[in-house]
Amino acid sequence: MARKSEAYIGARFDRLTVTGEPVSVAGKNGKCYVAVRCDCATEKTVRISTLGTSARSCGCLRNETASARARTHGMRKTSEYAIWTSMKQRCHNPAHQHYEDYGGRGITVCQRWQDSFEAFFGDIGPRPSADHTLDRVDNDRGYEPGNVQWRTRREQAQNRRPQLRDTCANGHERTPENVRERPGGGRTCRVCDREREPNRPARRRRKNEPTQTN
Repeated sequence: MARKSEAYIGARFDRLTVTGEPVSVAGKNGKCYVAVRCDCATEKTVRISTLGTSARSCGCLRNETASARARTHGMRKTSEYAIWTSMKQRCHNPAHQHYEDYGGRGITVCQRWQDSFEAFFGDIGPRPSADHTLDRVDNDRGYEPGNVQWRTRREQAQNRRPQLRDTCANGHERTPENVRERPGGGRTCRVCDREREPNRPARRRRKNEPTQTN
């Protein structure tokens, strides 16, 4: 932040050169402004306190930086860039068709990824295949480093285990202690298993099976 004493004629702040004496502008709460000339020959008046911080040029430096970034990564036509753009839209654009399911319920994109495609791409890497999409590890958290990875839709489905119903078909409460995983897949109620045990018919003796004797 520049001070009034530093904004003398000829002083340089990045691309700006002071060309006039500081003046206080009426209606601006006594804040001081000064005339400057940019290296690109554009002249304007800026607030002294912004010199060297937000006021580093007439605006041409910001435009050049944005243009350089677009040329640097050269990925505007890639699927990763399209996914990055869509991610931001559904989280921060209320007009997006899926905003209600994302931004509407508090899902956001971290500031680092909002500001830079390069940062996003550097954190998650290239898309492994056309079958891969962005998957959030914790669906209650937003798009941020550590909570996003590339996954196929099949992997995403496998990662989401179906929730247990409150009771089994016979009305017994289904708790982790009362549910048994079957060896062949699926679940069964331990209470039901115990109730069925006394009524289970005796196993028929196989042909040629020796009879047990005491």
